[in-house]
Amino acid sequence: MKVMAQCHSKSGLVVILLALSLTCKDKGVEPTAPPKDPRTYTFTVDTLAYPSYASQTNMYDIAGTSTSNVFTVGHNSSSAAGSMFRFDGKRWRTTGFSREEGGPISGSLDLFSVLAFSASDIWFAGALFPQNPNPPPITIDSSLLVHYDGMNWQEYNVSGARLLEAIHGISPNDIWACGYYGTVLHYNGFQWKRDSIQFPVPDGAFFALRHIRAVSPSIVYALGQVQKLGQFTVFYIFQRSGGNWEVIDSTVDGSESFGKSDLWVSPSGILYTTGGLGVYRRDSTQWKKIFSAAEPLRRIWGYNDNNIFVGGHRTLLHYNGTDFYQYPNANGDMVYSGMWGDGKELFVAGNDGNKSYIFHGK
Repeated sequence: MKVMAQCHSKSGLVVILLALSLTCKDKGVEPTAPPKDPRTYTFTVDTLAYPSYASQTNMYDIAGTSTSNVFTVGHNSSSAAGSMFRFDGKRWRTTGFSREEGGPISGSLDLFSVLAFSASDIWFAGALFPQNPNPPPITIDSSLLVHYDGMNWQEYNVSGARLLEAIHGISPNDIWACGYYGTVLHYNGFQWKRDSIQFPVPDGAFFALRHIRAVSPSIVYALGQVQKLGQFTVFYIFQRSGGNWEVIDSTVDGSESFGKSDLWVSPSGILYTTGGLGVYRRDSTQWKKIFSAAEPLRRIWGYNDNNIFVGGHRTLLHYNGTDFYQYPNANGDMVYSGMWGDGKELFVAGNDGNKSYIFHGK
């Protein structure tokens, strides 16, 4: 800034200095711009296939600690190495966790869920498929829990635990995982222990827990199902309170009571489910269908009650607390199976049954 007039008197100098102090006053730190509306994101797409000849590279879940440290997990038909990828801010690569790439984890496996607390504290849940010594079946499933501390991979074994479909926790010392045959596991910061849902499963029925969400040290929710040949599949929502599990909701396949594919709990404690052709919200003790879809839905995830994402077959939605927005390029044979973001950028995992695609919006 230039002062064009020359000062000839003390009083004139005071006036000019006062004017300068008013026009050049320090404005302090500029306010932070509000987060961009997720509905206006511009998306880029990365294709994941490992190795190039693999018939299937299907990612199921995605999570990260920053936009330069994002993990996606799933299934690869040719190699365990292609069951996990990491984004470093520039590109997606396999992580080296499997023995095929020099890591410690070996065997035929799938990964279904990832939980990230920090760059040095990330958990992965899935299943190993060892050969059955007394077939049939040819293979049997057992739980797979893998921890990554930013440098090293460690596998945790829990005797008798079966395939794990979901993992979630509120702190590094309070983590839950669930899966087939009613498997429920809890980690206290030192070891994994089996928990149990005391539930009367009919003889010959298959009892699976599909998703689990911890809300506090005393409140945990799980979504499960009991399936028996020749009978309707029954779906349940369980709540663990005071150390005990109880059924708080149930419905049969084909009903419109609540979603049967995924469960999410907002920071305010409100339950949401999705599955079939709907998105549902639990107000007090009643479920309300807040969206009717044209295609089957699979996954729900969000930041709060006014910023939620829903994915499914040919469907990727955003809910702002008032209405649902369908992203226009969500089409083809894509299944959107996982979402994660930091509030400014969004990562969405999808697959078409052969290859996986990561949609990066910002």
